[in-house]
Amino acid sequence: MGRQLAVAMEHEDEEAFLTFLRASGDIAIYRSWSPNPEPVASFTSDLTASPFWIHNREFIWEPRFERVSYVNKANGTHEAYLRLTTWHAPFIEYSRHPIAAPDPQVSGRLYWAKLFLSQPHEVTYDLAAFDAWFTRVSRWVRTRAKKTMHGATEPWCLPAAQRRLQNAL
Repeated sequence: MGRQLAVAMEHEDEEAFLTFLRASGDIAIYRSWSPNPEPVASFTSDLTASPFWIHNREFIWEPRFERVSYVNKANGTHEAYLRLTTWHAPFIEYSRHPIAAPDPQVSGRLYWAKLFLSQPHEVTYDLAAFDAWFTRVSRWVRTRAKKTMHGATEPWCLPAAQRRLQNAL
């Protein structure tokens, strides 16, 4: 099964998280739905960019993308985006918490699929070492955050997210 941690971050928290991640290893960040196959420099403020996929390059993996074509409903043009293929990948998924929602039903999260979609023989990276890295990442969040009820969720809120939720009360 996978491992996850419910989390809420504001931009300021994301920047601190990104600084920690970069100090913990050589990382690449990918958008789930992207206009190009290149890693992004940071967690872009575009809300439609979430979720993000965090790849610690210590765990060898070559990113693969699927091209998805669609018709833009606003203007009728044919367009495309790239969807990152994440099966068997050494990634942590970061999904943003809907902090502006008055009563969210789902929280943001840090998630590692582990063996949820993969069998042990399909995984080509060191599961124990990745598990240890995910544990370090989770510990960093929990030591700086406070669990807070928000709607039907109870994410670990990093400081700026905590302040925003307290000010909304």
